[in-house]
Amino acid sequence: MRRKQWGTLLLGVLSLAADCFAAGIQYLDRRYVYGDPPEGIAEMVHFFAPYGLFAAGVAVLVVLLLLVFRQK
Repeated sequence: MRRKQWGTLLLGVLSLAADCFAAGIQYLDRRYVYGDPPEGIAEMVHFFAPYGLFAAGVAVLVVLLLLVFRQK
């Protein structure tokens, strides 16, 4: 792998880690500060859907950038 590919991969992993951290903080905030945790599978899916969509977008962009930066 070249330097650009490693940089892209590192940025993608850090972005996904930040997304997971934000989702966890939002969940803990809603649970312990407001006392209203998501109950049931449907509400959990609805709560975490924006974070999942962002993670999917990051994964797609990282794969596309890795393909663009591949060695020929």
